[in-house]
Amino acid sequence: MRYTLGISALMLVVCLGQAYSQDDMTNKMMELAQPGPEHELLNEFTGDGSMTSEMVMDPSGSSMKGTADASGELILGGRFVKLTSKGNYEMMGNKMPMETFHIIGFDRIKNVYFMFGIDTWGTYSIFAEGTYDEETQVLSLEGETEMPGMGAHKFAINYDLSPEDAYTFEVKGPAGPQSEELTTWVRGEVNTK
Repeated sequence: MRYTLGISALMLVVCLGQAYSQDDMTNKMMELAQPGPEHELLNEFTGDGSMTSEMVMDPSGSSMKGTADASGELILGGRFVKLTSKGNYEMMGNKMPMETFHIIGFDRIKNVYFMFGIDTWGTYSIFAEGTYDEETQVLSLEGETEMPGMGAHKFAINYDLSPEDAYTFEVKGPAGPQSEELTTWVRGEVNTK
């Protein structure tokens, strides 16, 4: 494994070296390491506030409602935003605690926004990539993950940044096992200002 990674890294350096001189390559790497204009969007997620959400259990309408304290802060020189929340979902009169941790950023090499997320309801992580539409003010990300009983499946997350002092989110996943159709799993709003 180390041998393969070493060869891959060497090939990347050789390929970059052929396309750029040493100074050009160093300058390009330094340029791409800095936040770009796309990183300004991350400011829309910053602040401390509250989150309300609804987890849709099935298309017939049963759901769990949740509330949480939420926070968003720029990290690593404005390259990424760290989103955290801590709260509870209500299910049949029982409180189910939940904490979340997400990182959103813009990859200047791949030219895509991305999100990495984990929470206290599992030991897995999710990763999604996508684009921002300036006209609609929606950040649309797509990824693939595995769930017990469902295997690998696609999912989508949309962040609507158009509301004043807030943003809304919607997570879509398969309507059922082996289904390609995506349906709403979670939707919510974070008030941060």
